[in-house]
Amino acid sequence: MEQGKTQRTAQDKAQGKTQRTAQQEATQKPDAPYEAAYTTKQLTELIGVAQSTVRKYSMALEGEGYGILRNELERRIFRDQDIVAIRQMVELTQQGARVDNAARIVADERQGERPAENNQVTAELLDYIHKQDEQMERMSEKLDRLLELQEGQDATIDTEEKSQEEPQEESWWKKLFNGGN
Repeated sequence: MEQGKTQRTAQDKAQGKTQRTAQQEATQKPDAPYEAAYTTKQLTELIGVAQSTVRKYSMALEGEGYGILRNELERRIFRDQDIVAIRQMVELTQQGARVDNAARIVADERQGERPAENNQVTAELLDYIHKQDEQMERMSEKLDRLLELQEGQDATIDTEEKSQEEPQEESWWKKLFNGGN
């Protein structure tokens, strides 16, 4: 019986390790060095606060511009520096600080810790905005051309309608040969 228990424990550990490795690989960037990643539940167990507290503190930090990674399901993925930030939030609120003030303090302190990541995201966003501006300019030019074509067609239609509305006078050849009738 003891051998079966030991075997199950080893299997459980292996499965847990496989799950953590898959999760870490999913959140890791291809060229990024190995970095641990934790779910909200794992973080609560690690630092000993309720999940609702972690969510509230995370939202407050994000509201102050502090970026917490999210997975493909939009769930937060906490890295080591995020754990430090949440712990600082816990300490500050235990000392009497309001959550919004604590978040502002922690976010301001940690703002310089991710400059390369922030610069890359900013560069990607600026590139995306530039491409969108170019596309909008092309679309605007096409729209202007379409409007010009439409105005030309409207003018042609108006001219044709006016010529059909006006009574047409008999040509002088018809008057000459029909005797004026």
